[in-house]
Amino acid sequence: MHVFQLTSFPCDQVGDYESLAWSFGGWFSERPYPVRLLAFNRGCDMHVPRTAVDQQARSVGLLMDATAELRRQIDRRLHQGDGQPAIALRQLTPDRVADLYDLCAAAPTVVAALEQIRTTEDAGDLAIWQAVSDALAVYGWPLPWMREATRFYDTLQARHLRSATYQLLTWEPPSIGPDALALTIRRAFKREPIVGTRIPPVLPGAYQEFDTYLQPDQTGDPFLSGLLAYDA
Repeated sequence: MHVFQLTSFPCDQVGDYESLAWSFGGWFSERPYPVRLLAFNRGCDMHVPRTAVDQQARSVGLLMDATAELRRQIDRRLHQGDGQPAIALRQLTPDRVADLYDLCAAAPTVVAALEQIRTTEDAGDLAIWQAVSDALAVYGWPLPWMREATRFYDTLQARHLRSATYQLLTWEPPSIGPDALALTIRRAFKREPIVGTRIPPVLPGAYQEFDTYLQPDQTGDPFLSGLLAYDA
């Protein structure tokens, strides 16, 4: 017995599906010994791109979420004249105040004015609040798209983006070597077979076998049972 691993067949690389199907069928029908083709379909791991976007979103979100009330009060001050952004500024934690000052570091006069507003009863003039509003708007506009991107990656992994690998099991007679068999597989399947691979486990974890079911060794794993087609 030998095990050959085959990669999936990208649709954009198959020009004639009917010819490919005939090639597959011809190979199987010509085998005078047992063969089995196992397909393993798994979701692609989106952890790496999702983590990168999630880290950016958390970094931007810390300041944008903390300054939500400040931005509302600035908007009211600029457009309605009754906002109290100075009070909202004084309510920020020291860490978020430092982040806000870092954001406005390119304009030292704005940082100095904000520090004066935070530590005194100064309400600040409209030009200062406009500069802070503009800086926060430029910094925070990508945040909704970052958060949507993390949900997009989750949906891709859970529902759409899949990877497939195949294990071809053959019980050829001793007179047929694996290299000769691999040559016929390569011609029929148009893929490069990997000889001698291990069959991946179908069931996660360890199980104990009973007459009609499998009992998991790990608490919390599901009990499993099979149903033959003619019993359905």
